[in-house]
Amino acid sequence: MFHVTISSGLLAPRPGTLILVGPPCYVPAMARQTAVPEGAGFAYDVGIRAIDEQLRRIEAFDTKAGILIAADGVLVGLLAADTSLLPLLPRIPVAIGLSLVLSSLALALVAFGIRRYRIGPSLSASIRLMAASAEWLRWRFLGDLERSVTANDARLRWKSRFLSGAMLSLLTAILLLGGYAVLAVIGGA
Repeated sequence: MFHVTISSGLLAPRPGTLILVGPPCYVPAMARQTAVPEGAGFAYDVGIRAIDEQLRRIEAFDTKAGILIAADGVLVGLLAADTSLLPLLPRIPVAIGLSLVLSSLALALVAFGIRRYRIGPSLSASIRLMAASAEWLRWRFLGDLERSVTANDARLRWKSRFLSGAMLSLLTAILLLGGYAVLAVIGGA
């Protein structure tokens, strides 16, 4: 709660009444006693740049996942078309190829589904400590930034692995089905 003192006016039942109107805003004793290291602002800026770079990587990975999902759909559409060579191909390679396409789709969807990331200090913590100086707040939230970068790196590694698996699976399906389709066309011609 914000602490507001009303000394006079129609709202105050008596002068000097304390009214609570919002969240508490305080500066911890540590902020008043501890000097901020000189490099804290620079370290905070480096952390913010690292978070920004992670967000760019997230957008790039999500774009790749969308492209893979679309490519899986196009390949399934080509295989399901009336003019498809699917009936001419052996059943086992077709079953393997379709399972590879479906696994590519599943892996791309899982990679796209990884959506929870940390972005640094929370808004509520910033509001609670807003009476402190900007230098002290940057120093105080360095740990939050470091934890955010570490947590996001782990999620980005998993997202990258799922996307790599999806690309490999789709490429293998295209090569397998394409190779058998070429053999069917050459053998049938």
